[in-house]
Order: sequence, then structure tokens, then C-alpha cells
Amino acid sequence: MRSDSQESFSNNQSSGGSRVSQSQESEDAESQVTFQAPHKPKRCLCCKACAAACSVFVVFLLALSSFILWWAPSGSLAWLQQERPGLHGPHVNLGSLRGRLPSVPNASSGRPGLLVQLTYPANMMAPELTADRFVWFRPEVITRLASSYGIPQAFMHAVLGSQVQIDPPRTPQAHVGGWPVVVFSSGIFGSAEMYTQLCRELASMGAVVVAVEHEDGSGVFATDVLTQEPIEYIQPPDDVGIVEFRRPFLDQRVNELNATISSIVALALGDGDDETDISLVLRLANPHQIVHVGHSFGSASVFHYLQSLRQLPAANQSSSHPLGALLLDLWAESLAEPNASWTLPVPIALLNSEEFATSELEVPLHQKITTENPQNTIAFTYFRGTFHQWVSDSHLFLPAWIMKAIGIMGPGNYEETNAATMSAVQETVRTFLHPNPELSATALAGKLVQINPNVVVNQDVN
Repeated sequence: MRSDSQESFSNNQSSGGSRVSQSQESEDAESQVTFQAPHKPKRCLCCKACAAACSVFVVFLLALSSFILWWAPSGSLAWLQQERPGLHGPHVNLGSLRGRLPSVPNASSGRPGLLVQLTYPANMMAPELTADRFVWFRPEVITRLASSYGIPQAFMHAVLGSQVQIDPPRTPQAHVGGWPVVVFSSGIFGSAEMYTQLCRELASMGAVVVAVEHEDGSGVFATDVLTQEPIEYIQPPDDVGIVEFRRPFLDQRVNELNATISSIVALALGDGDDETDISLVLRLANPHQIVHVGHSFGSASVFHYLQSLRQLPAANQSSSHPLGALLLDLWAESLAEPNASWTLPVPIALLNSEEFATSELEVPLHQKITTENPQNTIAFTYFRGTFHQWVSDSHLFLPAWIMKAIGIMGPGNYEETNAATMSAVQETVRTFLHPNPELSATALAGKLVQINPNVVVNQDVN
């Protein structure tokens, strides 16, 4: 392709002969004409000052961008975060703790349990507990999140770092009969703090929420209970199928969940002589009202755990049978072994993002689950305008328009989809805790849709 300047040069050359012959007649006159460059208007001092100011501003922006991306102090850009939404339950005054479950004789083999983050209704009239306040996201988690997504670590720390957890370690509020317990399992690349807002919503309805940090190598970060060495995320190899690769992770998570439940039940029954703050909270729990909640691979872990209850030796089984399981974006593909049975012994609810509800891989498996559990499936619903991470704290990292632009947040209005999701989550868990024989799955689905018909959609299993 030829440029405009090349085309112009060619035209001049093609007519150059006639121009030369004509110019010979006036050659002497033209030789007396002094060549003058095209006139350039003089720039006033104001224009020069503006140009200098613009140059300085550009340099400043470049320097500021470099500072933000590479050298900004931890927590200095927290103002960029999405505003945290309000709670939808009646218990808005909450407390939180983070630490390892204490060892309980005959419940945890004499070794400390998993790292957990507890969220619970607080007694605002009592002094705070002795535990130190902790940060929302640990530095180790922030560093690994940044490395994984190719984001400068300094920028990630500037946005998420050095921020104290929103709920301090308050004294727990007592409750007649003890608080129900919700045990939460995170998904791939998750951590104990990755679902803080979801756990706060669950606690606000009146429950002690125990978010566990699995040590199987599927999370973004964990530490070994014995060696205290970091447990890094294990990348799946290219030559091994998903089901084969993830099965050992699921098996380990089953053991971890069973040990966790055993410790919670033992502490709630008053066993053990450990008097840590975590023990103090769990002694106010009801060991006979336990519900499991998971997201993605966490839901698959809960599913596998519930299936394994029948196969576990009696000595390894918890004395408390769960009342139900809320499976958020269940990653059923990781469970899809040949001739797999999908039958579960407890009621379940499948609540999905629109991304999972339209997945060609997940939809047939979810339908198979609901078909094989016709009496135990109490809800099968999705939320319009949401992507897979819609229940995690990743939606609070940056303004909604940025999270949508990079494909983490779905196209729906965040305030609207979050309100509908959390209201549906609470309604579903309440149904597990207070089952109504007269309330059919169809009736519950109708109640969930009525929360916001523009967002909540009942999935058709036919």
C-alpha cells in the first residue's frame, strides 16, 4: 500500500518534464528570489506555559501510576474498593475470630484443627475478647492473589492490605438452646477470609459460622498444622483428568470436614478443657443444628463429604448429622466419575450464578442430581446477571465497573443481585434449620423468586 506522500511524489514526477521546459524561460528571474520557509505563528508566553504544564502533568501521571503500581503503601488505596453492602439478617452486631480449632480429646486425634474464621452474633454490652484484631486479608494471601492474576503486588497490597477485619473479636451473645452452626467450605483458590461477607450474612440471621481453610493444596494459601510451612496451590497437570486429579483433594477434605465437625460438636457439648476464645464461642453453639454451605469446589467437597458419611468407619464419624447443605455453584464436574451415584442422605439446595446455570458441562450434572434426589432437593435456582465469583469478597476489591470490565463481576446491578442472593441464601438455610413438612420444593422456589423476580430464576429440571 502506498502512502499519500508517495502518491503525491509520483504525480509530480509524471508531469515534471513540462514544468522544467516552462521554468527555463524564467530561470534567471527565479534565481533572484530568496527561498523563504513557511510562516510559523509565534507562540505567546501563555501557550509555552501551557505546553510546559501539560508536559509536567504527563510526567506526574506516569510517576503516579508507577508509584501506585509498584510502591504504594499497604492499604493506601482502600478507597477504591466497592462499598460493602449492608446485612440482611436481624443480627447486625457481629464478632469474628481467626485461629485454629483447639484439639479436643477423642475428637481431633490430639492435634489442633484447621485454621478457621468464626463469625457470630455479638453481645454489645460485654467487653471485647482478649484476642487481637486481625486483618481482612492476610499479606500472604494478597501476595499470591496478585501473582496469580499478574497484578503488581504493591498495587494489590495498597488496595487490600493493612485493613482491620470489620467485625472485632467481641464477646458472643448467648442464645437459648445454642446458636445453629454453619460450616463453610471455600472453592479453588479460596481461603478462610475470601468469603467474609457471605459468612457475615449467614451469621446475621442468627448462627455461628465456621469458615474452614482446607490444607489440601487447592486453596490460595494455607499453613501446615504441624510444620507451619506454607501450603501452596497445586497446579493441575495437563495429562491428568479433572476427576482423577481432584479425587485425593476431595478425600482429604472429607477427613478435614469430619474432624472439624467432631471438634465443633465436642466443644458445644462442653468437652475438653481448652478455654480459648474460639472455644468460648463454640460452647454457645447447638451441636444438633449444623448446616453445610460451600462454593464451587467447596460445594463439591460438601457433596463428597455427605456421600461418604455412610462409608466412614463409626469411629471416624461425627455424632451430629447435618440438617442440610446449601451448594453454591456446585462444581459437579469434579465429582463425575463413571457410574457415579448422586444420591445424598440429607436435604440440599442448589443456588447458582447465571454463568453456572448456563454451563453446558454443569447443567446436565445438576439436573441429574435433582433427579436422583427428588425428595431432598428443596431449591434449584439461579441469579440473573451474575458470574461464578458472585458470592466471594472479590466483588468488593474494586469498583463494580472495573470488576465487570475484567470479567469477574456479572453484568447485573451488584446491589440488586447481592441483595437477592443473600436474602435467598438466608431463606434457604432457615428452611434447613426449621423444616416445614407442608412446604414443598415448588413452594420454596416460589418464595425465592418472589424475593426479586428480575434476578431470581427457578431452574427448570425437565
